[in-house]
Amino acid sequence: MRRRGKPVKRRVQGQRATARSPRKNGSARAPQKRLADVLGQLQMRDHELGEALERQLATSEVLRLISRFQTNVEPVFDAIAAKALDLCRATTGWVYRFDGELIHIAAAHTAVGRHGSRPVNPH
Repeated sequence: MRRRGKPVKRRVQGQRATARSPRKNGSARAPQKRLADVLGQLQMRDHELGEALERQLATSEVLRLISRFQTNVEPVFDAIAAKALDLCRATTGWVYRFDGELIHIAAAHTAVGRHGSRPVNPH
């Protein structure tokens, strides 16, 4: 049996690696555009998360009032009107109550200043 010799390493002739030059169709801007898109999506999700937190806080406050005023519904309806006004960024908010026959105004709020509201006497 004959032994074989070591394999010979062959040199590969080719081009050296060079930095890519930007293409004429604007691919150099592609990373910047992608970054801007991702940043826009992040800002949108951040805004949506803030709105969801506002809704959860408003809901928890109304539920706290329901448990506190189990026999008196007026403070609960007032809180619902005020929170709805804030969440919707509206100028007026009304809560109606249906007694089985008629619809009654249970609470009404109107916007005051930049971030406040005050109850309105609906009767």
